[in-house]
Amino acid sequence: MENTIKTKVAMYLRCSTEEQLKGYGLPVQEERLRAYATSQGFEINNQYVYRDEGFSGSLPIELRPGLKNLFADAEQNRFDLVLVLKVDRFFRNSRLLLNALHQLDSYKVSFSSVTEPFDTSHPYEEGRSTYASK
Repeated sequence: MENTIKTKVAMYLRCSTEEQLKGYGLPVQEERLRAYATSQGFEINNQYVYRDEGFSGSLPIELRPGLKNLFADAEQNRFDLVLVLKVDRFFRNSRLLLNALHQLDSYKVSFSSVTEPFDTSHPYEEGRSTYASK
C-alpha cells in the first residue's frame, strides 16, 4: 500500500457584523470550507481554524488576533495550505493581500480561495514549485 501524505490545511474565517446579516457569518464559512477540504482529501485539524469576528478585512495582520495566530503557526510550518471562502475574507486591501501572500510563500505555505480561481499552490509559470504536496 502506498503511503500518501495529506495536505494539512488551515482555515481562516472573518466577517463583520453587517456581513453576518447577509449570510456570510463564521458558521456558514466554516461549513463550506470543511466540506471543500473533505472533498479534496485534505487533513483538517480544529486547532488550525482561525476566526476574526467583527474585524475589518482592511486591517493588517497584527491587528486581527486570529490572523496573527495563523501567521505565527504558518511560520512554524504547522500546515501546508490556508483556505478561505473568498479572498476578501482574508484581505480587502490589495497591498496587504500581496504582502501576506508573499509572507506565506516565504514559509512555503500556499493560499486558496474555495469559491474563486485563486490558488497559489499551483504553478503559474515554468519552474515555480508547489508547496501543497510537502
